[in-house]
Amino acid sequence: MRRLERKPGARADIKAIRAYSRRVFGAGAQHKYGALMKRAFVMLCADPQRSGVQQCEDLPGFNLFHLRLARTRGGSPKDARHILVFTYDDTTLTILRVLHDSMDITQQITNENDEG
Repeated sequence: MRRLERKPGARADIKAIRAYSRRVFGAGAQHKYGALMKRAFVMLCADPQRSGVQQCEDLPGFNLFHLRLARTRGGSPKDARHILVFTYDDTTLTILRVLHDSMDITQQITNENDEG
């Protein structure tokens, strides 16, 4: 299985998502959403070409996976609204960002690359 790497942008996104979930929905929701993200990471490390993974048309080599596709019955948040932006090779799965599905993903990634 691939090693998981989270870039600084992804770590900041995860921290903000968890804080928002706790503030708005409570500690239980924060825990469930965190568990959903971890499940998605494990799924993608095992198979980054799994069903539901999409290639970002505007950014070759970047892949997208919506968290709703990692849900399980009864335990996961019903309204998962985030998309994992990632790359991978034979040894590593790299999470670049975790973005809300209402965001323009191409713009977010392009802006980040322009700033860095």
